[in-house]
Amino acid sequence: MVMKAVVSILIQKSAYRELEQYVKETFEDFERNKLFTKDNHSTRLLMRIWRINALQKLLELQDAITDIELLKEEVKMYKKQNFNEFAFYYYTSNVYTLKLLGKLDLAGDILKEAFSHKEILQNEISELYLLISLGDQYFSQELFSQAKEVLKKITTHKGFSFLDEELRFYILIFEVVNAYESKDYKFAEVRYKYIRKVFRHFLKDDFYSKAVKFLDIVMRMNTAAMENKKVFLKAAYKNFTSEFSNSEIGDNQVIIYETYLQSKLEEKSYYQLLVEEVGIKAR
Repeated sequence: MVMKAVVSILIQKSAYRELEQYVKETFEDFERNKLFTKDNHSTRLLMRIWRINALQKLLELQDAITDIELLKEEVKMYKKQNFNEFAFYYYTSNVYTLKLLGKLDLAGDILKEAFSHKEILQNEISELYLLISLGDQYFSQELFSQAKEVLKKITTHKGFSFLDEELRFYILIFEVVNAYESKDYKFAEVRYKYIRKVFRHFLKDDFYSKAVKFLDIVMRMNTAAMENKKVFLKAAYKNFTSEFSNSEIGDNQVIIYETYLQSKLEEKSYYQLLVEEVGIKAR
């Protein structure tokens, strides 16, 4: 109970270095004193996941991979008694870390393996998070038509309404971006109007002003494309990056807004720019 309280406080403070060290030391203390048992195996797995999450936030990705591989073996312990509950975390953390390392094809293979486990998909929320990862995978590969089909599965899924409202907002913004990329400009307009109707309280909230501004810029590009006009993105990008602080890699907005706008401005691959940004920040 004390450990969970400390972890909660450190996460709220975004103190990821302290979190990583605390969990590591506590884990080692448990191991040294032989406190891990079959009965509290879920605690062992939780501690492993907390450290993986902290390492990802710190962009210490090779260390994260090491712990992810340990987690893979640990979910099989005691005749896989906790597999159904925790295997999901192994797959999602593995896919995300491999993506940041530039190993997109391998991330795709891991995702395919995750979807082969029916016991994981029995949980609607777990299935939705895997679908979000798959949609992002296709988007990063510039397979926008496939991403559109996955996003349709997500937004029409019976569990979609159970997702956090903020995450649903970000998913729908991502859907608009993907529609623009797939040149389905009318669909982008339809979904934009839907967002403005359903999430009008977010549009008036300063906390979401960055997401709203980003969406407005995307719709300017969308309208220009429909009218076969050129949009002057340089000034919009400069104003956007001046007005708002940079997004943290790993935020739940699905894509990094300024990186996406930069990719359009420089006519480069969004995913390649993301990997380059990770490489710079991870030094």
